[in-house]
Amino acid sequence: MDSLKCVIHNAIQHIRHPVHAEKRHLEARTAPVTQQGAIVADPHILPNAVQPTVTSTKHTTHRENGSQSVDFNLHGRNVKLPVKSKVNNDDIILMCKKGEEVYRKLITDSDVESTEDNVANLMWYLQARASDKVSVSAGMVESGPQSFKVGAFSIEDKNHNIESFLREVGSYSRKSRHLKEFKNAGKEYDSQGLDVDQKDIFLPNGRKTVLFARMPEKSDAMPNGIPGKNMLFIKMEGHGCPRISDKIRHGITFIPTLLEQKFGRVKSDGGVDNRERIPPELKEKYIGICASYKELSADELLSPATLSTTGGIKNMIEDLTKMESDVNTQLRSESDDSRRDDLEKFLSAVSEMQEKLQLRDNSRLRIGNEIIITNDEPIYFFPKDALNDNLELQDFFRNYVKGSMNPKLSDDMKNVQYCLNNSAVVGDFMRLLKIKSTQDSISIEELDESTKKLLSRGVTGSEIYNSLLSTVGLERLIESATVGGERIPQGVTAKLQALLAVENHNDIPLETKVAERKRILDGENGVKNGYLQNQVIIEEITKFISKSITSVYPDIEQHTEHLSKLSMAIASSCDQTSIHPLTDIGLMISGNRDFLKGETSEIDFDKIKEHINVGVSDRTEYAFTVVPHSCSNLETVVDLVGSCPYFTGKIFSNNGMDMPPTGQRIDNNYVSFTLLMRFNMDNATGSITAFVYDAVYEFHDDFKFSACYSR
Repeated sequence: MDSLKCVIHNAIQHIRHPVHAEKRHLEARTAPVTQQGAIVADPHILPNAVQPTVTSTKHTTHRENGSQSVDFNLHGRNVKLPVKSKVNNDDIILMCKKGEEVYRKLITDSDVESTEDNVANLMWYLQARASDKVSVSAGMVESGPQSFKVGAFSIEDKNHNIESFLREVGSYSRKSRHLKEFKNAGKEYDSQGLDVDQKDIFLPNGRKTVLFARMPEKSDAMPNGIPGKNMLFIKMEGHGCPRISDKIRHGITFIPTLLEQKFGRVKSDGGVDNRERIPPELKEKYIGICASYKELSADELLSPATLSTTGGIKNMIEDLTKMESDVNTQLRSESDDSRRDDLEKFLSAVSEMQEKLQLRDNSRLRIGNEIIITNDEPIYFFPKDALNDNLELQDFFRNYVKGSMNPKLSDDMKNVQYCLNNSAVVGDFMRLLKIKSTQDSISIEELDESTKKLLSRGVTGSEIYNSLLSTVGLERLIESATVGGERIPQGVTAKLQALLAVENHNDIPLETKVAERKRILDGENGVKNGYLQNQVIIEEITKFISKSITSVYPDIEQHTEHLSKLSMAIASSCDQTSIHPLTDIGLMISGNRDFLKGETSEIDFDKIKEHINVGVSDRTEYAFTVVPHSCSNLETVVDLVGSCPYFTGKIFSNNGMDMPPTGQRIDNNYVSFTLLMRFNMDNATGSITAFVYDAVYEFHDDFKFSACYSR
């Protein structure tokens, strides 16, 4: 019988090959790609970096069977794609990159044009994503990128966008033996076919059609469904079935599957089997465990559902957990030593199988060895060492930050009071900002109790003003006419001007001034307390900065009368909104260099239309340290060093600052930035220039992005 199986198995291999027609000719002729030389996927993505595994950026010969492949790095992943006869490898890489964009838009509810071209691109991207999943999907140790040759995909499709996209391109109803039981869930779970076979639009591995079907979520009505996720089944096949001739071809190529299932052998395609079918060795072991469980518990747990086309590993894990719990309960009350031995042996076998099943990624969503891709997985992956050691990226980041920030810093110094009042420094200080000197620091928690009282609710405007004992805050409010980016109404400005006139009138008695303060600030429709509380914090910050400078240069006020102005200029830059260019590190890493002028590293900031940045979590803290640099009769130079840690799990695009979905913390992807801004003041005139002197990043974790969220 074994010899008969072997003869049948060997014979039917000759029937199978037409599915991959190109393979028949690989040995007969040299593929055009062998004459193309080295192929680099993107010269701007980690060009000098150490990659996560040793993989060349040019096409290589696959070790196992000699088939050609296109190997390159896609956003931190080393991937392997099949070559296509008479197609340039660069074009294959480009299709993969376009497919990544299609995928990203679909999972983030963005619009995608429904074309066969985009379908083909998406399939090439899925082929690339399978590269590091071929082995782990089959329970084997990952050994670097591998070619995905035979099998299916299970793709998370949260809002059914991918399915809708494929249907809109022009799919047709197609009968299929895959996932038969899911068809009982409703018409929306019927299989669909979509043929993609044109000269310039083609699928990987010589496939001609995309078979896809929605997979129901697990429920009481559908116990075999996928737990907790909407998944879409996708399989690229050699023939469509819209015409009779296609159905005949598909039927012929399906004969080997039927014969091999009948005789218990698994067909091979020269690679790992990544089909959504239960591997025979797992099925055999599971049946054996169920038989043992029946002997120990007199309970029949083995059900057709687990061994059906929609059951598989996810159901096995659930069944094994139930059996384990029941047998553990028996063991706790069992006194017979012999029976205890049997129960413990059974638990050992269950544990061994559980470990075997969980070697596969996403095992609780899995039927067999299919490639599973969820929205939780990173689209982009970059090893921290590759990013930190990349000198080109460090230089690019430094130049980008300088080019982004220096024009604004230059403009800000022309009107320091307006800039300070219009900044977000007060709001940041109230939340998380800390300002330091070489010896001390100031933060909202470190203010004295009398100052904190002025910032509390219930305090009156006159009480706040009386504590300031200075008209500086009034002058700043009137001149800037803004507070934290909010425009002060003209009526309020008029009241402030009236109060300032009273305060500057030397002949008015103090009692009269106090009465006017109450009338203007506390009366009906008085000045909003927030305007004055804003000035309390600004005064505290500027006093601290002045103190930080005089502690190093005690005689500075002998050289200049503009120390207060310099302190305000520095305070205005202690603002997290002014350092947003730091977060554009996501744009740089993702390889978006369209804003470069030609082939140079010079940046054309007018061309930066898509903003990709890292997001901020509630653990983020900002700190700025005031470091006096030099002081002479002519000028005073002070450095402001910003320290900004970020924790992010997403990247955001199109200026969207939306946080990830509720309940998802973003405590991974820790990256810190150090920003050095230098302030030069002419001691005689008080003229100030400011510019970014240096900007450095450091990744503390491997950088992983799941998706881009857009407004």
